[in-house]
Amino acid sequence: MTDEETFVKGYIKGYEDGMKQAYDEVVSMASKRGYSVAELMLLVRSERGNVPEKVKVKKKAILKTTGIDLMEEDVAQCMESKVGVTPKMTVVIRERGAMKGYTAFKQIMECGAAGLCVSRSPPEQTARKVPPGCDIFWLTKMDNLSEVEKERCFPPNDTSPLYTGIKQFLMANKGTGAVVLLDGFNYLVTNNDFLTVLKWLQKRPQPVFMTRSRPFKKDDNAHVEQKNWTHVRQCFGYERHDNPELVEPMNALVKGVYGQLLNYFHASLKLDHTEREGGKVRRIYGAAQTPLARVVASAEVTQATKARLLKHKASLNPFALKQAVTRSLKAISALCRRRN
Repeated sequence: MTDEETFVKGYIKGYEDGMKQAYDEVVSMASKRGYSVAELMLLVRSERGNVPEKVKVKKKAILKTTGIDLMEEDVAQCMESKVGVTPKMTVVIRERGAMKGYTAFKQIMECGAAGLCVSRSPPEQTARKVPPGCDIFWLTKMDNLSEVEKERCFPPNDTSPLYTGIKQFLMANKGTGAVVLLDGFNYLVTNNDFLTVLKWLQKRPQPVFMTRSRPFKKDDNAHVEQKNWTHVRQCFGYERHDNPELVEPMNALVKGVYGQLLNYFHASLKLDHTEREGGKVRRIYGAAQTPLARVVASAEVTQATKARLLKHKASLNPFALKQAVTRSLKAISALCRRRN
């Protein structure tokens, strides 16, 4: 008998047993006290609501007898539907106060995953932010700790013990699902050089890699800064825009006509390679192309996307776009003057 035949026969057998059990339950409830149709309907609905819990009990029994774990699938489905994350996924949340991080952490634990929170705050403070049953690792430099406290406390200037503790936690909860909230990442960086923390992060099964940005330099990425003059300063200037009313029109301009004008009609040069002549370095640029032309020439973009972009370009008029950009900049300038 093939595996497919075994699966189909097992499925039909389970379906048959489930139907028989459901009807037996209805007959049992109807014959106990002579319930009315409305009362019987309420009882059936109540029993139906208990099905997920009964299925969970059954899965635990299967895990105990056969070693096959079906619980982790439920945790993964719940995580994806509630928080939008999947197992073995790393999420970086940039915020003040870590409220979003703790909220997502609680929702994942509510799905049945075991939780571990790593924080620089004392355990009694962290315990008020996390659900009951959550493990807590405390990043601290205190020396006068008891033996019990030392098991849950880690020095922030040595990442090896912390990495070992997190790894042991994940291995201990491998079958049931686990989530780790690293609340003290900045604290680790300030107590170590960034490369040490980066190497620690890259030991994960799904490592975190570093871009060309330097640590704590949010505007340092070459892909951002290389167009700062042509795409930002030439359009908006060097003035400080501190009027909140400017946010909406500036975003609308950049995401709308200004972005279309730059992406579809403005050609730009791209560095091809460099050549050294004696003590001088000579930059060699490729032919000027629009961003759209570079997308069309790329083999990584699908034909459907290329066709959609080309169709969109055919519907645009560069002179009309330029006039719209000029009108928007005048309106923005008027708001700046009114603020001043």
